[in-house]
Amino acid sequence: MLRGRWSIGLAFALLAVALWGSGQAAAEELKIGVIAPLSGPGAGWGLALRGGAELAAEDMNAQGGLEVAGTKYKVVVIAYDDKYQAQGGADAANRLVFLDKVKFIVGPMGSAVGLAAQEFTEPNKVILIGDSFSTKLLSPKKPYTFRTTMTTAEFALPMIKWIKQKYNLENWAFVTSNDESGKEVAAANLAAHKAVGHKIVDEDYYERGTADFMPMLSRALAQKPDGIDIDGAAPSDGGMLVKQVR
Repeated sequence: MLRGRWSIGLAFALLAVALWGSGQAAAEELKIGVIAPLSGPGAGWGLALRGGAELAAEDMNAQGGLEVAGTKYKVVVIAYDDKYQAQGGADAANRLVFLDKVKFIVGPMGSAVGLAAQEFTEPNKVILIGDSFSTKLLSPKKPYTFRTTMTTAEFALPMIKWIKQKYNLENWAFVTSNDESGKEVAAANLAAHKAVGHKIVDEDYYERGTADFMPMLSRALAQKPDGIDIDGAAPSDGGMLVKQVR
């Protein structure tokens, strides 16, 4: 929750700068959209994101509101569940942009969901401050999208170097989701494994919503890996993977 609150605080600071530069007319209420997985495999992340937004809004409002260029706005959070799925992200962004008329959205989390939401935010000049790792998320052609965290592209190599030095496990199996989120993580992690001299003995991808991982895990374990990399798995997927491996 602390991470969620810190990220939302940073997001609100960016929104204040955006409001100041936009010359938006004074208003008593500022609606902030939240797109997050409030159910499904990513709910552990999404509930923290929504909670962080609500706590940050509560803090701001207790101080009289978010002040921008001398005007104070009461912050109202409108959150929708994307279920950690691309279609859910598109539906949530569509609703926030066209029905709720928000100009600022925090989230979503996950590459597939973030790219889907962008289809609505970018052409309608709605600011999106998300936590999606995709290298496709940010570009000069997408001026209304921002990211608040580092991605696998930045931390995969130092993380796997540390694992190599501490545990010296040579043979690895790799399991992650078969979507934009999983593929982005896979590209960075597999390159990092190769860079430090690890051998990938099995590589497999599961569909979101899978509950029985035993077929793919059995194939992986048959190759006698020293470790299994499940980076990219959402919280509940990761828990089931670890349980079934054991």
